[in-house]
This record gives sequence, structure tokens and C-alpha cells, in this order.
Amino acid sequence: MHQKLNKISNSRAKICSKSQTALLGATILLLLMMLAGRLVMATPGEPLHTIQQDSVSITDKKEIVVGFAARGDASPTQTPTPTPIPLSNDTPVIFSEIPRNFSFSIHNHDWCGVGIYPTTDHDIQIDNNSDFSSPYASSTFGASTRDFVVSNGHQWGDATHYAQVYYGSPSNYTIEAEWDIPNISVGSRYSGTISRGEVLDMCEITLSAGQQYTLEADVSSGDVDLAVFIFKADRQQGSRSDADWDKNSTGSGGDESITFTTDRTGDHGIALINENDGSGEYSILVSTPTPTPT
Repeated sequence: MHQKLNKISNSRAKICSKSQTALLGATILLLLMMLAGRLVMATPGEPLHTIQQDSVSITDKKEIVVGFAARGDASPTQTPTPTPIPLSNDTPVIFSEIPRNFSFSIHNHDWCGVGIYPTTDHDIQIDNNSDFSSPYASSTFGASTRDFVVSNGHQWGDATHYAQVYYGSPSNYTIEAEWDIPNISVGSRYSGTISRGEVLDMCEITLSAGQQYTLEADVSSGDVDLAVFIFKADRQQGSRSDADWDKNSTGSGGDESITFTTDRTGDHGIALINENDGSGEYSILVSTPTPTPT
């Protein structure tokens, strides 16, 4: 009888020893993970909190999650808001992710334009907040129409703003922004070049209220189909659908001409859109009518 009791006692001691060893091992493992900055803690009913090391979030690396995550309807992981990709001036780039956020610069002395050339229907909107809580301009034409938006740096001042390409299923699109642009003068011809893959060229010109002007956009070589859009000096922003004057009637390699009278004095924005992914050399001349001899 005493021998049986001794066996039971020894057996229990072994079990307790193994449990203590396992607990001690688990505690050491947790401490090592915390020191290595690889531990993600979850609090019931709240989003996961991450411990970071060298400014790299462990959540994105899908490291070990410790804790009994949350209510039954909560997910132990979250999808982070994508960091906006900074665009470079006059540099078209190709993406396919929808939606995708970008950032661009605005100068206090220039107009700025951001446009897309989609292969399927995508749209673009811009905001001065990275969370796009209140976009101030958007362009939502269908199919592969070049959607674009403009901002008037003379109104906004120096700033970083944000563009979002959204709508539709993921497919390739080209996005381009221009904010360091030429200032052209009335009566002086400006010459430029546009290449395949470019979405737009921007420029601006100082005009006087009450004066009639004619803008001529002449394609001197190449097959580019240029559409011309003009925005008044007091506009803070605009898009393809609300330009004050526009013209696109001659097609590939053709010249465009607009005659208009502005009621604002100041720097007017001009957007030249590459409608057919063409290339070529062009010139712009803004002139006042020649007085009729009496």
C-alpha cells in the first residue's frame, strides 16, 4: 500500500515539475520576443497595438499575435492606409492598384495639373488632406478618357496636396503631375515637346480683364492630338469638365484655336492634354486681335 502511494506521489511531482518547466520556458520566450521588438499585443475590443523596432511596423510583417484577440466579430489584423506615393514633376509613372494615393507639390507662383491615362475606366480626385475627407476637385469621365484636375498655386500657396486614382477594377494607368511650369507671354510664341506616355503639359499666362485673345496651339511635327483647356485667374481649382474655355476638334496632328474674352486679370492656367498617347512638337501663341483699319 505504501509503495502505491509513493508511486502516485512521485508521478504528481513529475507532472508539476513538467508544468513548471513549460511555464518557465513560455515566460522566457515571451520576454525574449518583447526584447527583440517582435511582440504584437491585442486588447479585447480594440485594434492591435504594435511594438516597433527601427521604425518598421511588425504588423505589416505578420508577426506573432499574442493575446486573446477581441470580440467574436473582430479581426486580429487591420489593413493599413497606404502611404501616398510622391510624384515627381513632369514624370509620368505607371500603376495598376485601385485605389492608390499619391502626393504632389504646389508652388505659390504656378498652376499645377495632375492627370491620368487609364486603359479602363478610372477616376481621379485631389484633396489638401491625405485622408481625402473632402476632395476639392475630381474628374470622372468614362473609358480611357484622360481625366485631369488642376490647382492654382497663386490661390493655394506652397503646399503638398494629394491625388487618388479610384473606381473600377485594377488595370494599368499612367499618372503625371506638373507644378514647375513655363510662364508664356502675349505675342510671344512658346515651343514645347510632348512624348508618348505623357498625359499633359501645363503653362500659364497673364491676361487682362475685358480683353479679347486668341490662343493657337499648332502641332509642327508628330501625331499628337492636343486638347486645350483654359482656366481663369481667380479659380482655385478645376477639372476637365469645368474649364472656362476648351477646344479639341482636329484630331491627330491637328492645330487648335480658341478666341475668348476674359473678365479676370491675372495668371490664367492652360492645360494641354495628350488625347491619343501621341508625340510631337508644338507651339502656343496667345495674341490680341489686330485692329481693323478705319
